[in-house]
Amino acid sequence: MKSLFSLQKVFFLFAVLFLNKGFSQNSYIETKNKGKISVDDASFEVFPTDNSIEYKSVGNSKKETIKFKEIESALLGNYRLSRIKIENNDDKLYFLIVETSDKKLVGYNNLVTSSSINPVMNQNTTRTNVAYTYFVINKENKVLEKLEFTDVYGDKPAQKREEVEQKIKSYFSKCPELMGRLAERDVKDIDFSNASKTVQKAAKRYGEGKANVPLMFNNPKYSNCTLPELNEVRKEVVENNSSTTDLIKDQNFTFGYVTTEIGTTVRDIALKGTLSIKNSELIVTTRDNSTTMKIVDYQDGVYKCSDRNMIHFIKILPENGKIKSYSYNTKISFTADLKMGGTTSYYLANKAP
Repeated sequence: MKSLFSLQKVFFLFAVLFLNKGFSQNSYIETKNKGKISVDDASFEVFPTDNSIEYKSVGNSKKETIKFKEIESALLGNYRLSRIKIENNDDKLYFLIVETSDKKLVGYNNLVTSSSINPVMNQNTTRTNVAYTYFVINKENKVLEKLEFTDVYGDKPAQKREEVEQKIKSYFSKCPELMGRLAERDVKDIDFSNASKTVQKAAKRYGEGKANVPLMFNNPKYSNCTLPELNEVRKEVVENNSSTTDLIKDQNFTFGYVTTEIGTTVRDIALKGTLSIKNSELIVTTRDNSTTMKIVDYQDGVYKCSDRNMIHFIKILPENGKIKSYSYNTKISFTADLKMGGTTSYYLANKAP
C-alpha cells in the first residue's frame, strides 16, 4: 500500500505546495439581473428537480434561494451550469455532466405529475416522476444524440434507461471517472413485504436493478475529461524500455511562475525552478525540493510519467502570454493521476540552454 508520505511528496511539488497559502473562494452564480454573486463554498445546495439552488453569499449569514430561470451560469463546487441554446430552442440552463476535447454531455431534470383512476378504489390517484432530458453535443453545440428517459418503474422504462447508458458509454468510454459514476445507482430502501402482488412484482424488478436510475443524473456533478491521454490511464504500468521512449530528447527548462488547480481551488505563485527531461526521466527542482519520475511513454507530444503506481501526464506547449506581471513564452501542463487529481501549469520565460 502506498504510504501517505509518498503521496505527499508528489503533491508537494505539483499541488499542495500552493494550498498551504490558503484557499480562495471560487463558487459563484452569474444571474440575469443581479450580476455575479460570490457564493460561500460550504453553504450551497443544488436541487436538480426543483430547479433551484440554496446558498449563502460570501460575507452573508442569511441563506437565499434562486431559481434556475434567474441564472445565466454557475460554478458551485463540482457543479457546472450554463445557459445553452440547443436545437433552435430558447436557451435553457443545463447541467454540464462531462466534457472531452470535442464533446459534452449536458441536460436537465423535471418533475412530471400524472393522474389516473384506481379501478379498485374508484378514485383519482396522482403520481410524480422525474423526466430526464440530456444531450450529447459537439463544440458548436450541435446535437449528436438526444437522450430522454424517466424513473418510472417497469420493464419498458428500464430498457430505455439501459439504452441511454449504452449510448453514453459509446460516446465517453475513454472517461473512466464518468464510467464509474454511470455504474452507481440511486437505490432507495423500501419495504414492499406488505404490498400487493402487483407492487411486489414491480419491487422485484426494482431489486434486480431494472428500475434504478444512475446516481449521476440525480446528482449531476461535473467530470473533466478534456485531456484524452488522461482517460487512458492503466491501473498497472509495466516499466520497461518502450520503443517510443527512444524518441525522447533531453531538454531543460526554467520556470518562474506556477499555477495549480485541484477541484475548484486555484492557486498561483511566483516560483523559480527547473524542469529537466534526461535519460527518459522527468526531474523537477526548486530551491528546497526535487522529485524524479520515470517517463514510460511518449506519444503525440505527451509524456506519460510513472511514480510508483500512478501515471501523470506532461505536455509542453509553445504559448505567449502574461500572468500577473510575469511574461512567458512556454507553458508546461502537468495533469496528475486520477488518484490525486488536479492540474499544475509551469510558465517559462525562456528555455534553458
